[in-house]
Amino acid sequence: MELLCIESETEPIALFDPNIVDDDRTLTNLIFTEEHYLITGSYFKCLQTDLTTNNRTELASWMLEVCEAEQCQNEIFPLAMNILDRFLALVKLRKGQLQLLGSVCLFIASKLRQSKTISPQKLIYYTDWSITLNELTDWEILVLSKLKWDVAAITPNDFVDPLLRRLCKYSTLIDEHQNRIRKQTLNMIDLCSLDFNFSMYPPSMIAAASLISAINDLLKSFKNHFVVYRSISSQILYQLHELTGIEKELLFECHLQIEQTILMAMKETDDTIIHQTSLDHNYHYHLERQQNDHQQHHYTNNRNNRSLISRFK
Repeated sequence: MELLCIESETEPIALFDPNIVDDDRTLTNLIFTEEHYLITGSYFKCLQTDLTTNNRTELASWMLEVCEAEQCQNEIFPLAMNILDRFLALVKLRKGQLQLLGSVCLFIASKLRQSKTISPQKLIYYTDWSITLNELTDWEILVLSKLKWDVAAITPNDFVDPLLRRLCKYSTLIDEHQNRIRKQTLNMIDLCSLDFNFSMYPPSMIAAASLISAINDLLKSFKNHFVVYRSISSQILYQLHELTGIEKELLFECHLQIEQTILMAMKETDDTIIHQTSLDHNYHYHLERQQNDHQQHHYTNNRNNRSLISRFK
């Protein structure tokens, strides 16, 4: 018998198995297990007195950029943030150790959820060589030991397919657009992982509320059919309440918080674009002005050029 070795540059990913996702035992076990991996309170108030929520947000943004640069699977970032939050709830840290911890959490999460681990050398490179390989491996053991090697946490991503598949049975519109809904839901979960306020919410609540936001975004294209929009929207909320056991009021409140987070993120993006546009406009304005003054004030122009280079470098 001839053995064939088929190599591919793409990372192997487990195929979707509807027999597992559609089994009610899968959803039941996820709901039963998820609370074991939750933090019970804000560690900034009692333990991490030298850190702030802004420090966590900056670190989380950097970790998400690393995941995007490495084209990690969607599950890596939320799992890494769960490991990070649980560790910070146990061990007091200095601000200078945060990036090292974030690197270790990404390293562990990629080992658990990907067939191809993020390279330690790449992580060191992404920190601008502020950490060493020995620090990375030593802290990996530290994090694992503090969490008792129990790092295969339940994340909101684990609930997306079981919930979405069941919602498709109640609406042909959702069934037809489930790929779009799934993609938007995963993006919203990443956005929630950036915000510390969501770290104490059950993953099932975040996944369900993100699905509501994604489906509502889809239904807005049918806003002329107001009755249909309200009918489907209320049905989705009720079905998710039945599936997860979470009160409708709590699901709706979480959904509103996600919507507010999205609006704030969009505003920050717009402000960044406006600021960059303003810088570009000022640069070209001063550059044009200097070119016009060049014929009359050669020496002054050279001095101004040096100033502009340092300002817009």
